[in-house]
Amino acid sequence: MCSFGKYSIAAVVLLFSVPVICQNILFLQTTPSKSHHIWNKQIFDRLYENGYNLTILSYEEEHSIPAFNAPSYTAWLADIPTRVTTMPNYASNFGPNMTFLERCWNLFYWTLDYFYRQWIFMSNEDGRVRELFGMNSSSTTQLEKKSEIVLVNMDFSMDYHQSLPPNVIPVGGLHISRQEQLSPDLEEFLDRPSKAVILFSLGTNVKSEGLGLDINRAILDAFVSLPEYNFIWKHGDPVSLGSLPANVFVRSWIPQGKILSSGKVRLLISHGGLLSLQEAVWYGAPVVGIPFFADQYQNVDKLVRAGVALRLPLPHLNRNSLTEVIQAILQNDRYHENMLQRSKWFKNQPEMPLDRAIYSIEKVIQCKGSLHLQSPTNGMTPVQAYGIDLLVGAFITLALVRKLVRHLLSSVNKLS
Repeated sequence: MCSFGKYSIAAVVLLFSVPVICQNILFLQTTPSKSHHIWNKQIFDRLYENGYNLTILSYEEEHSIPAFNAPSYTAWLADIPTRVTTMPNYASNFGPNMTFLERCWNLFYWTLDYFYRQWIFMSNEDGRVRELFGMNSSSTTQLEKKSEIVLVNMDFSMDYHQSLPPNVIPVGGLHISRQEQLSPDLEEFLDRPSKAVILFSLGTNVKSEGLGLDINRAILDAFVSLPEYNFIWKHGDPVSLGSLPANVFVRSWIPQGKILSSGKVRLLISHGGLLSLQEAVWYGAPVVGIPFFADQYQNVDKLVRAGVALRLPLPHLNRNSLTEVIQAILQNDRYHENMLQRSKWFKNQPEMPLDRAIYSIEKVIQCKGSLHLQSPTNGMTPVQAYGIDLLVGAFITLALVRKLVRHLLSSVNKLS
């Protein structure tokens, strides 16, 4: 572990005694988040299997990169055209078909997002770069424009329409192919007779035990009131729940993907994390979303609009509301049917998302770059890229022509 100022960076070098193809890959991971190591670990493992040397720089020993959908800054990073009239900013709860007022707010969100990132956040990053590497270092804006390809964790089976340039590769769901195992007691619980299995998991950033004893008791009471269903609950402190009813299985960690792949789960109760929702869509399990922060609100809202989920706001979470929303989904086959259709769309791909990600990375390495795939607007300002300067020029030209015509007409009238 080495320290640069107040930032600690852990350098982890993966060295294995296997033949390599003399290619070295450096991963710079700038987002500390234990919940997202699942996503990037699939890339690490596959590249290692293919014979590459990997060096990973991370802010923590638990390696991580953001598993965020397609962050708003991707538009500036890879010159993705953003239609603010149809592409909701992640800070909003709008759908793609917005009213005039919603489009105005959406334009405000995107504009605020752009100016904050470009003029405040990136400026602060430039200061850190100069502090660490000298005053003559390249700016972060210049560095990010050198990106050859961008892998985005999205798929149009559950995400809004967005035009992507050829160097932006959608690889949503690449973590789904990871290998997991069911413990014997969990496998036995899944095999127990019931109307359906319901999985309750709030990921790793949000912890069930952190909700407090009252909410934990309300959740457990809701499970008890539905004895015809079997519940699997990811909870970091099972002992605090006391004795459990026969239809409730609690563990501090569960192989969520493997459980969903069993085909026995008819409902996922989730915090709205993107990886969890992608697994739910892939395996055809409707969702009750309890979002807490960041993109979770829009992630859940997308599935609600698609007719495959219901949202339960955290302040409204109690025994009755949880029971009602569970029954609302499980007693209406429409949610399951809609999710099965989404699952077909998600799975209908020429290759697995992880294979596509690895192919794209290796193609850049083998071809020594992919400049031919980059957008021609790279290096342009948004004013130039979206033709705003042309509109302003046209407006000024029309104003001058109008003024000239009025002057000529006035002169003719005076002569007559």
